Amino acid sequence: MKVESHVLQPWEYVNREYTPTSIISFADRRWTLDKDNNLYTKLGFELVKELAPDYKYYNEKIDRYARFHKFGFIKQTLHKKHGLSMDLTETEMVQLLGYDRIWDCGLFKYKMTF
Repeated sequence: MKVESHVLQPWEYVNREYTPTSIISFADRRWTLDKDNNLYTKLGFELVKELAPDYKYYNEKIDRYARFHKFGFIKQTLHKKHGLSMDLTETEMVQLLGYDRIWDCGLFKYKMTF
């Protein structure tokens, strides 16, 4: 007797267990070069937005592998925490603190609707 089995794909499991109306996911443009022909589009996702390059901060003296989100480096926060002049730009402030910006290549935003 032959038993047929079907292995659930991840989105099939999520759809069955949680019944979402959609799934949103992001692809790093550094690794996903073709927005119309990639794993997401082959799985049935639709491209909904192309996000521009963005940056994080880096300081080797603190942690050579860590990347720090820019929300932690708002001018007002840096002024209050470190006493830096509000006449400086965000970039000037973080440079004084020993940080550098590291830019990414942006993201593709995909959506699968059920």
